[in-house]
Amino acid sequence: MTVFMLLGRIFFLPFLILKYALLRSVRDETGRIVTLDNPRRLRLALEDLGGIFIKFGELLAMRFDLLPLSYAVQLLNIRQSAGRRTEERPRDDLFEVFRQEIGKPMSAVFESIDPGALSVSIFYQSYRAKLAGNDVVVKIQKPDARPEARADLYVLRFLASLLDDVWIFEWLADELDLAVEAKNSSSLYDHAQHYHKTDVLIPMVYSDFTKKRVLVREYLPGMKADRIIALLATHPDDARAALEKNVIALAATSRGFIRDMMRQYFVDGFFHLNPYPSSLLLMSGGQFSYTDFGIIGRAMHPTASFLIFWKASQNLDFDDAAGALVDFAEPVTRAPFEKLLSEDASARERFRKVLDILKEKLTVDITPIFNEWHRDRSGVVRRTSAPVIVSLLERLRFYKLTLPPDAIAFLRALLMLELVALKLDPTFDLADAIRDFIEHTPVATTAAIEEAPHAEEIEPINEFESLHTVNIAPEAMAEMTIRAGETVAHEREKFNGWISVLAERVPDLYNEIKYL
Repeated sequence: MTVFMLLGRIFFLPFLILKYALLRSVRDETGRIVTLDNPRRLRLALEDLGGIFIKFGELLAMRFDLLPLSYAVQLLNIRQSAGRRTEERPRDDLFEVFRQEIGKPMSAVFESIDPGALSVSIFYQSYRAKLAGNDVVVKIQKPDARPEARADLYVLRFLASLLDDVWIFEWLADELDLAVEAKNSSSLYDHAQHYHKTDVLIPMVYSDFTKKRVLVREYLPGMKADRIIALLATHPDDARAALEKNVIALAATSRGFIRDMMRQYFVDGFFHLNPYPSSLLLMSGGQFSYTDFGIIGRAMHPTASFLIFWKASQNLDFDDAAGALVDFAEPVTRAPFEKLLSEDASARERFRKVLDILKEKLTVDITPIFNEWHRDRSGVVRRTSAPVIVSLLERLRFYKLTLPPDAIAFLRALLMLELVALKLDPTFDLADAIRDFIEHTPVATTAAIEEAPHAEEIEPINEFESLHTVNIAPEAMAEMTIRAGETVAHEREKFNGWISVLAERVPDLYNEIKYL
């Protein structure tokens, strides 16, 4: 079956490339005719291909630190509901998957099941049902999801070299395993219960009826963000009536999205990696929830200096902002030379001097970027902050400074939420929402972050195999010593190359460090 699917994908690709090469304009989601540029062509082609190709587009959007800005913004808008493979499948096919996984037919488990699907996505179909008197959502993997995914992966294999192969395949494995999503959801649910969170609600998982291809969770009432956005664009009067009926405040909830994402990354240490409109549920009284927990990001490095950067930039203190940003980038930047810097005091002194010079340069560079971003434009229709973030990352790249990958993923998630918020409330201001988090969240302090209070909640999400100690024979130890010497020599070569590139880009840097 996979072979025939693979052949179909291979033959479909040239047709799709020709289609978008010749096409000059299309109707967008609101019915307006828009001219096609190459970034939009790429997004539409990936949406047409569907399945893993949409997921691949999401992966590319995670690398917006490397992509041209126009492509990054387009891929942030990729629609999970697009493509042929998001069509609803016959319910009997899905119910058979449930029987295979759970060992019982759905009619023997649930008191009632709604006839139509509650939602349909690339890999899954969900139904509303009653279990022991409680409203629940039954999420079931489509029967052909895995063979289709395998066929797509063969086609995508050559593209995987653009990113991290292991990351792609592990990410896909998580996407196709509802047991992983259940573990993520349960960890976040326990965390929300423990800290008595009231603004964001996490649905409870029914673990007895959850397997690799089936997940049963609590049903939460509300309206999904993608439905609200579509109504606002096409039937604004109906949208306003629905929002009033459900007591949904768009402005307050939009700010809540950002506040919660900032809290997740800076305080909790784990965060929702894919907050697409289809996975955001808006509820009454400013509450909201997530409906998809397949991918959870983790802050793998201390984030205190990154929060200091945001605080300082809010105060227009760009000296401190640049210093904090360089401090945050330092661990990943120095990683290729770690052994050299730990053993060579001279190299260590040169490295510190280079960072001090880059802090001065970065202060000058970010001042106009963030002055403009923080300029008061109350009530004015806003544009995405992606140009600000990408400009910042471009300056870091120019100075050969590297942010942790989890920070890039966090920034991408933040921009995704901003795009949703702007569609819900065109006057939404990301800078103002971040300021609200910093000023009104008591735990948003350096001390609280350094204490890492949520290690217990992170543990179920971030499980590693046990470490084992081994006895090392003397001859093996001697060989390791030789390799260590080779490592230091190799790192010295990379370190000198790093400084040479910087000396070309920052001419006065060489004069500052040549006698060190």
